[in-house]
Amino acid sequence: MNKKIKPYDYVIGFDKSFGFIHHIPSKRIVKCKTELAKILKESLEKKQIDEQVEQFLFDTFEKKCNYSDCQKAEVVKKGLSRLEIIITTACNLNCSYCYADGGNYGRQRMTMSIETADRIISFIIKKGDQIGEIVFFGGEPLLGFKTIMYICDKLDMILLKRPQYKIVSNFTVLPNEFIQYIEKYDIIITISLDGPKEITNKLRVPRDGVSDTYEKVVKNIERLKERKLDVRCIECTFTEEHERTGYTKQDLVNFFENNFGEYDLYLCDEHKYAKRLREKEETKEVGELFGKSRARVLEGWYKRGVDTHFCNAGFSMIAVYPDGSIFPCHGFASSTQWEMGNVYGSENENREKSLIVQKLLTEIKEKSDCKRCTAREGCLNCMSELVFEWNFKLEDNCKWKRHRNEKVLLEYCRNK
Repeated sequence: MNKKIKPYDYVIGFDKSFGFIHHIPSKRIVKCKTELAKILKESLEKKQIDEQVEQFLFDTFEKKCNYSDCQKAEVVKKGLSRLEIIITTACNLNCSYCYADGGNYGRQRMTMSIETADRIISFIIKKGDQIGEIVFFGGEPLLGFKTIMYICDKLDMILLKRPQYKIVSNFTVLPNEFIQYIEKYDIIITISLDGPKEITNKLRVPRDGVSDTYEKVVKNIERLKERKLDVRCIECTFTEEHERTGYTKQDLVNFFENNFGEYDLYLCDEHKYAKRLREKEETKEVGELFGKSRARVLEGWYKRGVDTHFCNAGFSMIAVYPDGSIFPCHGFASSTQWEMGNVYGSENENREKSLIVQKLLTEIKEKSDCKRCTAREGCLNCMSELVFEWNFKLEDNCKWKRHRNEKVLLEYCRNK
């Protein structure tokens, strides 16, 4: 009997109480006894599939799967899917774990001028008349709020369709004038907060040495609510300091749910802490999403219509530094090696620099074997992480993703 069972089409996991079988092409998940999951997992990993195993998988999954419905085509649109504008590299906080080296990406502090903003607008219009979203970064972007307002107003006069505006802020700064723009342009706000007051204030230290970071953020959220507005997402960085002071990730989830309600919560690990977890192969997850966000991620695994396993950094997504330098995304802004040009540069010069960077990014992607990977339905690689965190070691990253996805699916089945 030859049913052509492909081991890379299955994710199988188990613990002491139950097991699960996930058939990737049909997007079906079946709970089963631990012993059965053990046998199937070992059989597929060793590629020693006997007739009984083959028949079981065929009858349960393969026979009912219409593979023609599983084919996906990548949709390529003209324009930019995402534009990141680093408004300023100044920041009023000095967070102990900041990946951007205090907000300035290891370079001189600067704030974008109106002239550079105009150059950016001219540059992106040449890329096409469609922009999916524009995200304002820093430093602390609201220190340059007038430039943000200028860009929104100018683009509103030029573009036929308004992009989705977003901002990532520590939210200790909220000018009254800017609140009107949040409402006018439906700006989605993501704020940073690291848990209860004592831990937030210890990690997110104000440069003036006296301000209460936590209280400022809470008051600014209240000011938004008075206008029937709100933030959308809270980013919390889990650090070794949390661990030392006795906070678990679940403690933080409970804290935010009890004190802030129904926000999306993105709980990620501090870079050096995350590296230690991976090296020990612990089951805690980096970038773990809780609540509604976790459900959305799992739903995305089953409904995603684009078969891509890498972000589009450097292609349909770019970032612009305050001086006009262009990078694949904000994660590359600390290294001039990855500069793709400048909005003040000539078209030929920018094209040449972009092609060099795009070639490097493509070479990283081509090292992958995504179509034969069991994590392919729940994997989207961040290119800057592959370069700076994983040092181009794609297989190490893939191995960790497969391990992580198996754990997430196990928890998903446990709560079904």
